[in-house]
Amino acid sequence: KDNQGVFLSRSRDDGHTWDVPRDISAQALLPGGTFVGTGPGHGIQLASGRLLIPCWVDESPGPATWRPANWGKIQSSYALLSDDGGESWRPSEKLTHDTTDECEAAEVDGRVYLTARSRGGRQQRGRSWSSNGGQSWSPIEFVPSLPELSCQGSILSLGDRRVLVVHPASTGDRSELTAYLSEDGGHTWPHAMLIYKGPSAYSDLVMVAPGEARAHVLCLFEADGYKRLACVRFSIGDILQDNTSL
Repeated sequence: KDNQGVFLSRSRDDGHTWDVPRDISAQALLPGGTFVGTGPGHGIQLASGRLLIPCWVDESPGPATWRPANWGKIQSSYALLSDDGGESWRPSEKLTHDTTDECEAAEVDGRVYLTARSRGGRQQRGRSWSSNGGQSWSPIEFVPSLPELSCQGSILSLGDRRVLVVHPASTGDRSELTAYLSEDGGHTWPHAMLIYKGPSAYSDLVMVAPGEARAHVLCLFEADGYKRLACVRFSIGDILQDNTSL
């Protein structure tokens, strides 16, 4: 709420109805944070059962407000963790101070891989690994093979060390939404496919029919200067064949 509180709601009937939202701000906020955001995107459940929600925190001095704008000077990534099915939550350690903000995570090779929007005009996506379920993180690294202006990106673990990341690849504006495929747990990104050449921004991913011959990925994204939401489907084979556009 207003990027200053975090609320949780639960559905017990596959999303048809939802509980009254519960305020978990006291558990979710980092000390000193004045602005908070979850994702944007989806959280994950680790093999251990732990729930992990990627987040970012704003630590700009003074009260954080949208209008007049007083935020965005200092921001960092972190995660919310729950080991009891979402009844209680605690924040992870903060990632490298003021280098990334909006982030997404996936479990790969028993570790958590985090991809994040970079700060400071670096024009490369940031990444970090956690070997303890998201409680602490390696120092942020920047990935030259994942260029960006500065925008949210989505991530999906595909199994067998394969990871999919989608974000706008242009360094001049938010456009050229591109899918990148890693086959070594996120260390290298040798395969790329242009999804949408025009204006494009935030996205999210889901795998449909995993493990089946008809398995494919759905990508929901903002298109054409935030004027519409678009959804495309593609297979991992499409990326490996280096299709240029869908």
